[in-house]
Amino acid sequence: NAEYMGFAGFIRYYANFEFSRYVMSVRCADVATDMRSREGFVDKNIAIEEPFDQTNTARAVYNTFHFGRVRSAFSTTESMLDRTENLNSLMNAKMERRNVRTLF
Repeated sequence: NAEYMGFAGFIRYYANFEFSRYVMSVRCADVATDMRSREGFVDKNIAIEEPFDQTNTARAVYNTFHFGRVRSAFSTTESMLDRTENLNSLMNAKMERRNVRTLF
């Protein structure tokens, strides 16, 4: 169904996204490599260009541990979707886990 395909595509895209190489640009509706060397983007694990002032709106994700958790959430979700092909499986898994924060 369309909901599954849209969400699964989003998860797959970011599970395999090269965060160290690209800046996500909301303003351009695309990714860019030329912006990665700009101040505020260089030493950050995730770079999302804010469309109005062109700063890094994801600048708070500078800690590699937290960045790893973000990457892990995308990878874990992608694996679950590959196994089940069902969005409800994500909610069921979340409710079954004692420590929900490790998944999402």
